[in-house]
Amino acid sequence: LGTYLETGQGIHYHDTLSTEQWRYYQEGMVAATSTEAREFGRRCPVPKSLRSGAPGTMLDIGGSHGQHSVALCKKLPGLTSILLDLPPAIEQAAPLLARQGMGDRVRHRPGNALTDDFGDNQYDIMLLSSLAHHFTPEQNQLVTNKVARALRPGGVFIVNEFIRPDVGAEPELVGSSTNLFYGMTSTAGNYSVAEIQAWQQRAGLKTHKIVSYRTLPGRAMVVAKKA
Repeated sequence: LGTYLETGQGIHYHDTLSTEQWRYYQEGMVAATSTEAREFGRRCPVPKSLRSGAPGTMLDIGGSHGQHSVALCKKLPGLTSILLDLPPAIEQAAPLLARQGMGDRVRHRPGNALTDDFGDNQYDIMLLSSLAHHFTPEQNQLVTNKVARALRPGGVFIVNEFIRPDVGAEPELVGSSTNLFYGMTSTAGNYSVAEIQAWQQRAGLKTHKIVSYRTLPGRAMVVAKKA
């Protein structure tokens, strides 16, 4: 912490995790997101056609354990989801996903959000959950631009994140403390709603909804839509 406060440089722990540490990390993420994922499944805005049972495809960027995708696929019978994540993460997350019994409806694809192409007009829902806080603003814009190309018309892009309070706003413990933690560990941090919406708008997406979590204050889904 002292080094971070003096230099602004984080430790980038994802680059140095051992196999055992990746396993602990994935199990920790499952434990930390179980309640949130249930609320996500209930309240996440989705295209109207999917609510009526029509088939659809989701890309869960950095989805690893897949809890958010599983919750949404259980709600929407026509939805299937691809979890894009780093190979070491998938190796340890695959057994955790298998426990959910979703078969081919939720499956992993090895890849890197920063370097992989997401394709064109392929997905109805694209999710970036708890990943933006590891990326710089430039990297988040890069990812959002690729998302905008990969969404089908009417599709939604959900940035699911802890939100950094605006300067001068009333203090908010969760958003502020996690901003410090992610800065220290990834040299990035949380972003405000306005910053996230700016990435989406610059990519040509339309601001849609903000859904604040009831189970976890300081966290929200910032949702944009493709015309």
